[in-house]
Amino acid sequence: LQRQYNVETFKVPRNTPSRKIIFERERPNDFEQLQEMVVREVVEIQNKYRPVLVILDSINRVDQISKWFPDCGIIKGTDPQKEREVIANAGKSRAVTIATLAAGRGMDIKLDKRAKEVGGLHVIVPYLMPNVRALEQAIGRSGRQGQPGSATVYVDKNDKYELSIEFHETH
Repeated sequence: LQRQYNVETFKVPRNTPSRKIIFERERPNDFEQLQEMVVREVVEIQNKYRPVLVILDSINRVDQISKWFPDCGIIKGTDPQKEREVIANAGKSRAVTIATLAAGRGMDIKLDKRAKEVGGLHVIVPYLMPNVRALEQAIGRSGRQGQPGSATVYVDKNDKYELSIEFHETH
């Protein structure tokens, strides 16, 4: 914007400070190993009575991971009416939601009281997103509007973009 339109830009501050914690884990090359890691993490977080949202890069992968969680909510971006109900339940304590990138765009998950008390929504992003904006949108489903939350991003040394400074665990 500065270069193209010769205007000043500035960062708009958040309305409330972020309480989100971001974790990075090394993404293995083996699909089965990655799937086992994700399943273990979902169970671990769910056992803490927190809701979990796993955002995947394809409908095929949603189908593969959701087999491990028969009672999970599924969002593929194919049935808006049914998926509104899934979104309404995604913030409940111990809820597991498996979704495509469609979940990273504008979905606002409302947490129930218990979910807020135990740490909020945890988002898991196992695969490389198409761009940093899609990744930030996916991570941004947790810790909204000053609520607690966390995310795990599985990364590989060959990933071609870096997270902006606000998405590192120390910030």
